[in-house]
Amino acid sequence: LTSVFKAIRARGADAAWPDETLAAALDGPVPSRRTIGVALDVLAEAGVILREFDGDRWRLALAEEAGRRDLSTSLRYTEGNKEVLEAVALDRFAFGPLPELLRTVAGGEGAASRT
Repeated sequence: LTSVFKAIRARGADAAWPDETLAAALDGPVPSRRTIGVALDVLAEAGVILREFDGDRWRLALAEEAGRRDLSTSLRYTEGNKEVLEAVALDRFAFGPLPELLRTVAGGEGAASRT
């Protein structure tokens, strides 16, 4: 999100999407067009940028009000964070008890307490 925001700010009045110049201005590896599109959706939903469709592409501009924005006002941002937290919880559930299960199966420590 930060990289997309900085690229729009650097392009100024020329910012548009889709635009390969905007994609090339991103820091680091260039994400997919879909990822850039979702980032633009999040920034627009949070009021960071303004978009206007001109029939061919989106014209982009920074919102005139300066200052920090609460990205959690974007449904996409909130859902993305929720999915990350759920994936971490699933990882802990699925792979956390594995060493204990392996010790039990192998007859090691913990096996006696279970029989």
